[in-house]
Amino acid sequence: MHSRSIARFLCGAASISMLGSFSFQAQARTVQGVDRDGDGRADVAVYRPLNARWFVTISNGGESNEVFGNKGDIAVPGDYDGDGRTDLAVFHPSNGFWFINHSSGIAPKAKQWGLSGDVPVPADYDGDGKTDLAVYRPSSGYWYLINSRSGLSESRGWGLSDDVPLPGDYNGDGRFDFAVYRPSLAQWHILLNGSAQTIFSIWGDAGDVPVVADFDGDWVTDTAIYRPRDGYFHIKLASGLRQYRFVGANQIPIVGDYDGDGKADPAVWNTQTSLFTISLMATNVMKTEVLGFNDFTEYGRDVPLVSTLYAQQSVPRIALAQGTWCCASCSPDGKTCGLCQVKPGTGLCPTGTKTKTGDCESTDDGDFLDLTCR
Repeated sequence: MHSRSIARFLCGAASISMLGSFSFQAQARTVQGVDRDGDGRADVAVYRPLNARWFVTISNGGESNEVFGNKGDIAVPGDYDGDGRTDLAVFHPSNGFWFINHSSGIAPKAKQWGLSGDVPVPADYDGDGKTDLAVYRPSSGYWYLINSRSGLSESRGWGLSDDVPLPGDYNGDGRFDFAVYRPSLAQWHILLNGSAQTIFSIWGDAGDVPVVADFDGDWVTDTAIYRPRDGYFHIKLASGLRQYRFVGANQIPIVGDYDGDGKADPAVWNTQTSLFTISLMATNVMKTEVLGFNDFTEYGRDVPLVSTLYAQQSVPRIALAQGTWCCASCSPDGKTCGLCQVKPGTGLCPTGTKTKTGDCESTDDGDFLDLTCR
């Protein structure tokens, strides 16, 4: 059987690759998205950093609700054992430890690979059909990875501190390449794996979220951008530009092959309603499903899979000076506040809220999260 990895996708900066795969007799393809049951279709899924709980709606029916990881871990699902099903995996950001729960039944794996501040970018860099451990280090612009085929490590300098790492198979050779998006200049810089050949383009605008995937099924990663201000996906294909619009605000871009046709489908997850809206490219049908919880916690809101850390943070959180806030949804001990709002000029908080002082964080969609409300 000839085996070849299809270009999987990533959205955003500080990216998290959340991948799955399946194979069939004529040719092995990697499903774009989380595929827990190995049926070749991406499953709708979210990860809750607060308690490391994974919620998955299986594409062929049923649901799963599992805990794997620790509070605050970053979800990095992928096919680490090559059995065609997505494995649950997490990256511990404080010390660079990876924890992988293999779907094939082999023993869970723990491996230290990375440092605090590194961005996990797991993908199939050696073309063996298995997800490799990899991190991008913004402080130096270096990529560090372990090839699952040989067990050997390698490093590659490609990027600057503010770049968005977006690995993908940009030449269709079955191996993921090193790529970054430079938001300040809307520049794409791609270094092909195993060579010194580079690809450069200018594509995007201020505030755009970069997204990469194989949208046309030709085995080559396509570049795209999601524009939050108008809800448009702009996808650059070999055949020309395609656009898809998702009406509404507060949306995180995601992509996955939700119908199993070998092409990534653009989608969004609404951070206020937890609604997935998926545009099936083959039929132009819109599919919707509600999954997840939209409130902020100390460890962030639910994370739609697949998405990336950049996309998750596409609604900026801005630290505010210490002050007085009107707090709703206080914790039982009164020390933390699930929703803070700036105390109005009248000096009175709305009915049902409590006056608290401390440091708050805000987001531009009007929600507030208080980390040290006292």
